[in-house]
Amino acid sequence: SQQHDSRQRELSGPGGRKARMRRASLYVSTECREINVQQEVKIAECVGDGGFGTVFRGDWAGTPVAVKRLHRQDLSQEVLDAMKAEIGVMTRLHHPNIVMLMGMCTAPPWVSVVTEFLGKPARTTDGAIAHIATVYQLLHATATRLTNRHIKSFSLDVARGMSYLHNCLPPIIHRDLKTANLLLTRSLQVK
Repeated sequence: SQQHDSRQRELSGPGGRKARMRRASLYVSTECREINVQQEVKIAECVGDGGFGTVFRGDWAGTPVAVKRLHRQDLSQEVLDAMKAEIGVMTRLHHPNIVMLMGMCTAPPWVSVVTEFLGKPARTTDGAIAHIATVYQLLHATATRLTNRHIKSFSLDVARGMSYLHNCLPPIIHRDLKTANLLLTRSLQVK
């Protein structure tokens, strides 16, 4: 019946109760998986360095991971608790265009965030083979020529990821969207 159809849309439509309940459930628990990087992760080479930390490729329980080791290791318990709460929320985000967070390590000297490992080998402008993990690196450090198809695909991937974050309850705002923070999979999907 028409009344049943409208009730069903109310419950399961984009703004319906089921959707609100599903999105709200991301925020019920703020527990964060604690990963002891020194004992559980086999660290390989350094693949990048940024303002907040150095990124290493690693292997955790047979899974390739990126370990972002924070430059600053002397964090107060209050700051660590806030980080754990934020990482706890982020580990519950599941979308093809959002980097999967595995957990964090709070034990110095490896206070770090552990995520899925992304990137691919590519030829740089000087002919060497390097690990390319971001759109910025692809644009500035390789001889790769992007087609209109690539640009459209990258744009759609970014839009899908941002739409997912903005539709969480409460909405999640990225605040640092730039090509250096757009990670690439082996198949050039943007996360």
